[in-house]
Amino acid sequence: MVLVRISVVIPMLDAAATIGAQLDAVLAQRCEGDFEVVVADNGSTDGSVEEVRRRSGSETPVVLVDASRRPRGGAAAKNLGVRAARSEFVAFCDADDLVRPGWLEAMATGLEHAEAVVVTREYWSLNPQVWRGAQPERQLAFDVCGCPGIAGGAFGIHHRRYLDLGGFNETMQGAVDAEFALRLALAGLTPLEVPRLRSAFAYLHLPGRPLLATEHCAPPWHRFANASAWRR
Repeated sequence: MVLVRISVVIPMLDAAATIGAQLDAVLAQRCEGDFEVVVADNGSTDGSVEEVRRRSGSETPVVLVDASRRPRGGAAAKNLGVRAARSEFVAFCDADDLVRPGWLEAMATGLEHAEAVVVTREYWSLNPQVWRGAQPERQLAFDVCGCPGIAGGAFGIHHRRYLDLGGFNETMQGAVDAEFALRLALAGLTPLEVPRLRSAFAYLHLPGRPLLATEHCAPPWHRFANASAWRR
């Protein structure tokens, strides 16, 4: 049942130090039409759930979903969050990132014109330790095996299309964004880039932080060799 225009899905695991600021940033967004925030908790024990509950209520569109019985990892939490969403569109962000004003409206507007969208990621603000010669301050487009990539904290998609594609791969323990991007390409979908650099972007933490504790393993890239040749 579609009740709101867009749902923001946030996977969470032991993010008590950051989820409050991210939720405040999301709730402060201005968007044409109603929106909701679905937080899928993957089994937090550090007070993260209490931080979310403090921002929940009859006047606040925050829904807390229990994903503690799902496999540990962003894929399972995101998939459960999407299944709980009541919207036409879905936008993803992470519990330890921070979205800027304009992020949600850019997502929703882009999804009126395309089935999937990506917005700019900004890395320096939340990662003061990063060597800036190796990591660009902002990034919009990048490739995965010759196909357009996505970042889970700066990505939106039509709800129905996401479900049709099967969501993120819960059997993988790493590189789930890349694998989903390749399935998008194989389905003939190219995410629309929303390049409003001054407003519509998300501050992202770089990988390596304990947002969703998973062991990394080699993804089955052989399944997608020369994936761009199969795009229709």
